[in-house]
Formats: sequence, C-alpha cells, structure tokens
Amino acid sequence: AEEVQPASAVETKTVTAPIAPTPALPLTDLRTFVDVFERIRNSYVDPVEDKTLFENAIKGMLSALDPHSAYLDKNDYLDLKAQTTGEFGGIGVEIGMDEGYLRVISPIDDTPASKAGILAGDYITKLEGKVVKGMTMNEAVDIMRGEIGVPLKMTIQRKGEAAKNITLIRSKIETTSVKVRLIGSDYAVVRITQFQTHTGRDLNKVLTQLKENNPSLKGLVLDLRNNPGGVL
Repeated sequence: AEEVQPASAVETKTVTAPIAPTPALPLTDLRTFVDVFERIRNSYVDPVEDKTLFENAIKGMLSALDPHSAYLDKNDYLDLKAQTTGEFGGIGVEIGMDEGYLRVISPIDDTPASKAGILAGDYITKLEGKVVKGMTMNEAVDIMRGEIGVPLKMTIQRKGEAAKNITLIRSKIETTSVKVRLIGSDYAVVRITQFQTHTGRDLNKVLTQLKENNPSLKGLVLDLRNNPGGVL
C-alpha cells in the first residue's frame, strides 16, 4: 500500500507597502498661534469669545488662499444653497468687497435692485444709515436681507456722480437664470443671468424649444454679460 505523507505546513506572509509617515505638525508655528491666541484673550481692549477667535482664524486660513476659497458656517451654507437654487429673500443684487466697501457685481434681472436702476460697478456705502466700510460681507448681507415687504434704505455711490439715497422694498427673489428672446424671426438671444443648480437643464430645454418652434433660425446669441458666476 502506498504510504500517504502528511501535508506539509505552508507558511504564508502578507507583505504590505510601507505607508508614508504623516508629516508632523509644525510645533513652532502652533506655539506661535497659541501664544497669539492667549495674548488676544488676555490683553485685547474688548473681550472676545474663544469661538469667535477660532472662527476668524479658520476664515483667515481660507481667505488667504485665493479669492474663491472661504469658510462657511451653518448660516452661510444655507445662504449659499438659497442662492444657488434660485430662491432667496432680499433686493436681488450680487455684491463683493472692494477696499472695505460693497461693490455691485451685478443686479439680478427683474428684482427691486434692477428696477431701481442699480448698475454693476456701483458702490453701496451705507445700509440703514450705517456706514458699510468696516463691515464684513456677512454683516452687510444680514442687513440687506429681511422680511418681504419691509423697506431697505441704501446709499449708492456711482463713479462721477454724487451719492444717492434710495429705498428698496424687499421681495422674494426667484431668479430665472435662462431667458430667451427673438430678434425678428431669424435670430435668438439666450441670456444666462447666473449659474444655478438647474441652469444646464434649463438651457437644454430652451434650445430644444427653439429648434422645434423656429426651425429656420439663422443664428443664436448666448448672452453672458454681467453674469456674476455661481455653481461650477
């Protein structure tokens, strides 16, 4: 009879690639940060909450990267969602900060701001009688937004003109980002006022309708003037 040999044990070994070590935190820089933090807490002329100091530090890290990076807290994020979905309350104007003042990037079509004649490039110097210089963007936006039907007093400065006080009535801003009009029967103008969540879908719908209803179109103008941007 053939002798059956017991199976030999086979040693197995799992080999893994070495994991690159995580760079150590810069302890010297962290000590400097903590030192500055403590000095502000103990020596600044007015008391400042720790939460405010930490939030300002985070905002500073992001804002120093490039003009498009920013830290959003819960309220800021909700505001961003409201704008990018196309529904929010206010006067309907896209703004940015320029040397401490609010600069109008673009009024949104068919809103209180556009109907009042506010133009791209105008500066907002006062809100409800308060000087804007020194305010943060969030502080200014909080003043500009409010209940529908409630007036907002503003001071507008246009280059080469005297400052002008105006009062706008806040309304629900429902922006339609894609609008179309015909020039005669040969050409169509499609305007995109800003890029929102559904802009691509809406543009597709408008182009399909144009093809179906106006098969003899000779050309199309895509109007992006004064478009402040929006969803990437």
